[in-house]
Amino acid sequence: MSTRLRSGKVASELTERDRQVSKKRLNSRERRRASQNLSRGLTKSNLDQTSQNRDMSFYSVPMAIYLIPPIFASIFVISGVTSMVFSGGLPLKTAGNPSTERPKLPSILVAFNHLFKAAGPLLPFALFVLRVLFLLPIQRTLVRGGSGSFLRDIDRTLLSILVCVTAVRVVIFLFCKRLRRQLQLENEIMSDHVLLGLSVTCLSRLELHAGLDLFAAGSGRGGGVVRWLYAVVAAMAAAVIVLVNCNNYVTARYFHFGLESMVGLLLGLALFECPVSLWLLARRRTPA
Repeated sequence: MSTRLRSGKVASELTERDRQVSKKRLNSRERRRASQNLSRGLTKSNLDQTSQNRDMSFYSVPMAIYLIPPIFASIFVISGVTSMVFSGGLPLKTAGNPSTERPKLPSILVAFNHLFKAAGPLLPFALFVLRVLFLLPIQRTLVRGGSGSFLRDIDRTLLSILVCVTAVRVVIFLFCKRLRRQLQLENEIMSDHVLLGLSVTCLSRLELHAGLDLFAAGSGRGGGVVRWLYAVVAAMAAAVIVLVNCNNYVTARYFHFGLESMVGLLLGLALFECPVSLWLLARRRTPA
């Protein structure tokens, strides 16, 4: 009888001990899971914060990248004006100009000039739409914080800048046209072609930086071949910038008086190129 009681007591103690061990293991697992969930929550929170910061800024590039485009644009226009002054100072088709023959230009500049006359103001919008269309299918995987919305915050800002710059250019063009009519001036007040060129180059610069930024963002997160699409957009934006500046040189060299080209240059620098450079500089950051 006593042996059975002792056996039962021992069995009861072993069962109780097993329960305590199981309870400790369960508590340990729960603590581990809670710790993992907390860690995941913090990581997600940090990623969301990083995504928000990431979405509103561009990767840092050398300071010269922001200073070169306005200088580049100025050199082309001033070179054209200088060449025209030394060749007589009269645009083509101007009374008193002995030369009426159009200049022989490379075929790529001739083709781009036709495109620029037909759809120059739309070129930055085309680059923007192309980049956004590339972005949409992979927004959740390549771009941090992708929420499935049509545009990111930074893209809405870029679109606003596109619209504002275009509106300002149209207002200036209409104002100068009306002022010329009121003052009954024979010559143009400014070169609208040069002003248009500077507005297009400054907007194309935004797409150049955005394309390079997205290309860099995909380098460490499995962007693969897809991220090279943004390099294509950046390359197209760079090509537009170079071709427009070459076009501005031809315009200043052959088709406008020097004063008209210089007024267009100064207005373009003051209203478009310099503000865009400052906006980009304000969003420089060191890559994470």
